[in-house]
Amino acid sequence: LEQLSNAVNCKALASQPTMAALLLRTSIELTPRALAGAGAILRDLQPATDIFIPWLPGQSFAPSLRAAETVLTAGHTPVPHVVARNLVNTAELDTIVQQLGALGIRDCLLLGGSLPRARGPFSQASDVLAHNSFAGFTQLHFALHPAGHPAASDADLDDALQRKASCARSISAVAVGVSQICFDPRDITQLLARLQRAQIPFGGLRVGVMPSLSVPRLLSLVRELDLVTAPAMLSSLAGLAGPAAAAALMSNQFVDRVQAEATGWALPWAIHVFGLAGARSVLQTYNHVASRTQSV
Repeated sequence: LEQLSNAVNCKALASQPTMAALLLRTSIELTPRALAGAGAILRDLQPATDIFIPWLPGQSFAPSLRAAETVLTAGHTPVPHVVARNLVNTAELDTIVQQLGALGIRDCLLLGGSLPRARGPFSQASDVLAHNSFAGFTQLHFALHPAGHPAASDADLDDALQRKASCARSISAVAVGVSQICFDPRDITQLLARLQRAQIPFGGLRVGVMPSLSVPRLLSLVRELDLVTAPAMLSSLAGLAGPAAAAALMSNQFVDRVQAEATGWALPWAIHVFGLAGARSVLQTYNHVASRTQSV
């Protein structure tokens, strides 16, 4: 999978040593529940895989912290989600940052979250950074929305990304984007061009890929997320049935198109497999993508 990163054109980052040195590897998302008994799964991953750990609504951060310890013990790199709307107060945020630092964790994904109403004083990732800069962290991941966001304009999204990426740079951390669900890599290219024009200092990109899902579940998820680019994707799935067909569309074709499109991307990138299914399906997609990208 290192071929994905090694083939990237990094010329635009040559004047930024910290960013130019960034090497992204294919990553995977696994829930705390999946990681609780995931010895076999962790052994099947490439050494030192970046494993993103969601902080699910309605749960405390404790399961995420235990999952991070499990990942570390297995020789992998945990990237826990820190979710603004899940936080009860500033003290909880400060405690989480301290706990992660005590474990030697220097990377996380900062998100606003899916709760319709924040549990505490934070609604967006930028709110979290305004209170705690995550000093000592070397990478901070942020969500990117190549297909747009139903509740925000592109201008508002770019403004928020500017603030977050600038906060990362202020502590000498690299800002890395994680593209949310999209079905056309050209949308990612357009987003990266906007970031470059606005001089928003992102140093890397993880391209999100869906795990193997049945077509009914996939269609349901697309509708739930209110994706801007959903209509074309829905029509393309109309004649398919079963998880194998969905996997072929979402993994094979999408990854092939990403690799073709990425020849014009001026930053390091890698594939990221979302954890929107059971651990077995997520791992199946991870291995499937790995076998395809290794053969390129």
